[in-house]
Amino acid sequence: MVAAAEQAILSLGEPTYEDGMKKAVKLLEFVTDHVRSIQTPDEFRTVLDACEPLSRSEETLMLFALRNLPSLVRVCFRMAAKSSAIDIPASPPVGRPSALTAQQAKDAVDYIWELTRKGASTDAAKLRATQKFGCSRRTIDRLCANRDSEPEDKPSMADVIGIFTKET
Repeated sequence: MVAAAEQAILSLGEPTYEDGMKKAVKLLEFVTDHVRSIQTPDEFRTVLDACEPLSRSEETLMLFALRNLPSLVRVCFRMAAKSSAIDIPASPPVGRPSALTAQQAKDAVDYIWELTRKGASTDAAKLRATQKFGCSRRTIDRLCANRDSEPEDKPSMADVIGIFTKET
């Protein structure tokens, strides 16, 4: 279990398990500190009294946000899910995947470098590519290692038979 947790943290792009845990602790402390200050209605009133006076439009926005809190939380989770799709690696596919065409191989390598330019770690980008293109991690690693050579389509036996049986 410890090895799986360590691997998960490293796959998120953290250099060490300890660095990943420090970030997680900071996030949890931030959330709990800010929620602790408004645990009761009286504490919430105290925090509001300490704030600068709100304009009428700010007050309207605040009341709207509080009335629609569940919907806003859902929207925030949806936004977080979109950004995590770049950073968090996908679960690897099961079974033997089909071969990639030359164009798919080129697109896969381009996709990996696009994700890394957006800030994803190379490892996370490769795992996302395995999900998107339906191939193994080993195939993606091989494509990245041979990225300077132009990929070629390798015909299957069905393709060869199709060529010879075509009517002209």
